[in-house]
Amino acid sequence: MQDVVIVSACRTAIGAFGQSLKDSNAAVLASITMEEAVKRAGINPEIIDDIRYGCCMEPVDALNVTRVGALLAGLPDTIPAVTINRVCISSMEAVISGMAMIQAGMADVILAGGVEHMSGAPYTVPGARWGCRLQDGVFV
Repeated sequence: MQDVVIVSACRTAIGAFGQSLKDSNAAVLASITMEEAVKRAGINPEIIDDIRYGCCMEPVDALNVTRVGALLAGLPDTIPAVTINRVCISSMEAVISGMAMIQAGMADVILAGGVEHMSGAPYTVPGARWGCRLQDGVFV
């Protein structure tokens, strides 16, 4: 079994709901951390075997936010990228599954992390799909 080490770590700023980061989106935030983690590790992105990011509130305009973030970060489009949703532990699951891939000999270098953009989580009006008619439209 191969030893696994973390060679770089970074995070974005923490903002308040609806404040400084409200006009950003999850893919952009993911791209910032991806680009910076690769820079801090001092590696050529070409050696990355897989990108795994956790996200439980995935944006509807950037499905597979990991792939979109990787492309925005300028990472090669030949690197597989997967978004993992395990609700509160999505990011840890991404790191753990990346570790397991390395231990199993399936990969040598994994870029793993997570992203959420709560200000971008959509409101829904379930009754609006079929028409609220004269009823109240409840926002969820």
